[in-house]
Amino acid sequence: MNVQQRWRNKPQNQELLEQIARLGGQQEIMHLENAFVATEQGIKGTLERYPNLYEGDSQKVDDVVGERLEALSTLVLSHRLTKLQQQVGRVKIRGIGWVHRSLITFTVCGVLVIVPAIYFVSMIFSPKAGSMFWGLIGLVTLLVVGALMYPRVKD
Repeated sequence: MNVQQRWRNKPQNQELLEQIARLGGQQEIMHLENAFVATEQGIKGTLERYPNLYEGDSQKVDDVVGERLEALSTLVLSHRLTKLQQQVGRVKIRGIGWVHRSLITFTVCGVLVIVPAIYFVSMIFSPKAGSMFWGLIGLVTLLVVGALMYPRVKD
């Protein structure tokens, strides 16, 4: 089996490559393949400096290079995938996984709007004197603050 096929056929690497292709495109895969080819050549070059180690057996050299690339490939691919996830705006939350940062913003802003809105609406329907006025003022203030925040949250 070819050294390149060996690290590519590892099931964990196939999943990582699919995710990298989805986030970074085929150009990203091409860059990674070129990096692995250069790494393979570097390892082979190092091993060729010591020909007595493997007694000139090219199959043993290919096996050693394949093992090293297999060990490195998962680390390199997972690191690159992490960088791509961060570039597209995702944040890793322990126990949940990768979540887009806009979801976090939406959730926080939603809670900050819903809680006061419930309070102000209940004030409007309260039988206390003057609470309707303060409830309407609160809702209008909430709408104004929301309108001012919207351009910042949108970006």
